[in-house]
Amino acid sequence: MDFKHDIHATFEGHHSNSSEMKFLYTVLAVAVLSLAACQNHYGPVGPPPASKDLLINPGVSAGKISIDDNMDSVLALLGKPDRSDAAMGKVVANWYHNHDSAAGQIAVYASRQMGVGDEISRVKKIKITDTAYRTQEGIGTGELLIDIARIFVVRPVDTFRRNNQKFTIFDTQKGMSFIINPKGICDAIILQNPKDSVNTAYLPFY
Repeated sequence: MDFKHDIHATFEGHHSNSSEMKFLYTVLAVAVLSLAACQNHYGPVGPPPASKDLLINPGVSAGKISIDDNMDSVLALLGKPDRSDAAMGKVVANWYHNHDSAAGQIAVYASRQMGVGDEISRVKKIKITDTAYRTQEGIGTGELLIDIARIFVVRPVDTFRRNNQKFTIFDTQKGMSFIINPKGICDAIILQNPKDSVNTAYLPFY
């Protein structure tokens, strides 16, 4: 795999200060580790989730919530969202652990296709920040990008800024991507259909 173009696009136009250079070296190391991950040279990073209700299945589900689920079923399962935003048949709903906005959360992006046979609002993306949710290989939020790259082939596909800090999205092309903070740590995991792009959402989902 050739990560040269992705790395260049990620950092193009930014000053070469020490923090950005350090992150650039991290990305270069990730590229090397991802090549090794193709050959399955590495074992699990951490313990698997405590139960199936906390399992992240790339491109498929997070616990009991699955891609393409009826949004009404999700609301019945999780209850009233702690925060939500809706427009043009799209909705983003957030549930915080113990209703604490500073704690981990699950967010769902759902949409309906107007004018077609199926106008049910269905889950298109799931975002997890709750550290209890993990993949079978032990990957969850709070993990270092370097460790994630031992298991999954990842490449930078997008960036955004929050609170004057730059975050980078690393995609696996398997329906799962990682939001990586400036320290090289995973802040959130986003699931979607593997055929969809991580940044195709009408409402902000980062």
